[in-house]
Amino acid sequence: MRRLHLLVGSLALLVVIAGLAVTGSNAANSPTYRDCSLVGGFDPDYIQLTGASVGPGGALRAQSQKTVKLAAWESTGFMDRTHHVTFHMTVSAPGSPSRKVSGDGTGHVSLKLPLVGSPTGRTNTVDWAAVFDNGNHPCPGSDTPQNVTSNPFVIKVTGPACVVPKLVGETLKKAKKALKKADCKLGKVKGPKKSSSNVIKQKPKPGTRLAPGSKVKVTTQ
Repeated sequence: MRRLHLLVGSLALLVVIAGLAVTGSNAANSPTYRDCSLVGGFDPDYIQLTGASVGPGGALRAQSQKTVKLAAWESTGFMDRTHHVTFHMTVSAPGSPSRKVSGDGTGHVSLKLPLVGSPTGRTNTVDWAAVFDNGNHPCPGSDTPQNVTSNPFVIKVTGPACVVPKLVGETLKKAKKALKKADCKLGKVKGPKKSSSNVIKQKPKPGTRLAPGSKVKVTTQ
């Protein structure tokens, strides 16, 4: 009876391993997917983009920054969804400072992308890096043949943006109104916070494009 139990257990383990290999070997990169399988197709962890549409030639487009997310998922293999995942992203767009987002979790991590749009569309490049299986499975990496090096997502975003207005020389009251009109928010204020206080410095500079609702720091006197 003990030999039978051992045999059944061994067969079950082989089925799980075979399933992992088949799933990984069938997976491949796509416009919204990055395959983080190990060599041989084992342990098919992956990266999944949602909230963007796929156009001709695999081009990615988004109408709203609020709906686009990127997630790092452990595979559905034996015990894999109980493992720890860390996920880091850097989003860059012409005329805008780079924005970094990171997170960690068990089984998966889903992060909202701080994208920057414009009425005619602005290209955002999303570089990413994940570590699966409690720190033992980095992707991209030498052991993930589908993504040995960085394989970013490139998304053209059409929609509003925080275009930083010129605030220097304005009162704090007028600066707040200008920021609201530009889809921005007032950030940290260094100096007097009275409505009549004058803005003498700002960061970032006028004309910088940021994600809607981004904060702008000012110095007053």
